[in-house]
Amino acid sequence: MRRAISASWYLLVTSVVGIAWASLLVSLLATGLGLLLVVVGAFVLIATARLVRWVDDTEIRRAARFRRSEVPTPTAHEAADPEPVTLPARVRREWDRRTTRRALEGLAGMITGPVLLSTTLVLWAVPLGIVSTPILVAVGLEPFEWWDEHLDVVADIGEWPVAIALAAVGLLLAPVAAILVRRLATAVADRTLALAAS
Repeated sequence: MRRAISASWYLLVTSVVGIAWASLLVSLLATGLGLLLVVVGAFVLIATARLVRWVDDTEIRRAARFRRSEVPTPTAHEAADPEPVTLPARVRREWDRRTTRRALEGLAGMITGPVLLSTTLVLWAVPLGIVSTPILVAVGLEPFEWWDEHLDVVADIGEWPVAIALAAVGLLLAPVAAILVRRLATAVADRTLALAAS
């Protein structure tokens, strides 16, 4: 269970960081490209490229810590070119293929972040919500409108045997939720580490 809680935290942090980072990245790229005609934009783009690499390296270290493995080293090495003199050459050097790929992965956080957040919350909310049925019956509350519309056709949820049966189903679903959360977190961390090694 401790591993499932750790996996849940990993997924929640990954989703929140993904959403926040994608929003910041869009703002930085728009500012840098918008100010490119005025020389300031080049410096914003250079700073953004360095920030992209730092955030990506931080996420890779966090994934390695979650998987309890070593941080992979990339297979492609940067060539030891002399320091570019012109500002456009510096921007091109900072925005190499790998940095561009990292930025695109960061922008994908706008999609993957909410999906991971929703999936993690639903995987835990369903069994825990079902387990709480006897508590709701004891307090005298109606469980949920959806249950009233669908399950009350079969049986009255306000009855104790049905509430206890639903709680038992929730207890059986909780380990399944834990397994699914662990597998999802492992898949996300493995993908992060595999992209880092490529």
